[in-house]
Amino acid sequence: MKAKRSIVLFILIALHGCSNHSGSSVDIGYSGFDNAKTVNIDPHGNICGLTEVCTGVGAQWNASEPEHAVMMIRIYHQYSAITGAEFNIDGEIVKLKTRSSTDFNTYRIGAQIFKESTNAFLTRVETIEKIISAKRVWLRIYTPTGHLENALIEDGKDSKAYHALNRFIDAVRG
Repeated sequence: MKAKRSIVLFILIALHGCSNHSGSSVDIGYSGFDNAKTVNIDPHGNICGLTEVCTGVGAQWNASEPEHAVMMIRIYHQYSAITGAEFNIDGEIVKLKTRSSTDFNTYRIGAQIFKESTNAFLTRVETIEKIISAKRVWLRIYTPTGHLENALIEDGKDSKAYHALNRFIDAVRG
């Protein structure tokens, strides 16, 4: 019975992940430090198909530095140091600059235990605007053992990450 429940839970989680327009909302607040407007969207998954390891993207912004943002780059279901990241936006390669070391997190849904690796990268808001207006966007994440690649936008398909970045830019510009 426990195994049946775990299988049903896994299927529900997988089906929920198929809806690209779903995901967490943007968190808008104000800094306690300088009262500047802040905008945050947690990482959301890219186009990963049925692969176990997947990548995701989120973002943070502070009005005290209006032209810059921090992109949160994530690897789902694996612990791995994230040593670099770059986007291919309609053929233009944009390398991101790391801001910190990789953060490792574990969480549980039912009987399932999930792993995440996340690192923060400094970029310009303009880069995120290019991503959401592009026809084709791929993310490459570098790790000590190689690299991972997933699309945000490919062949008319988009990802949760793409829609999350749209919500993020709407909140930054709104």
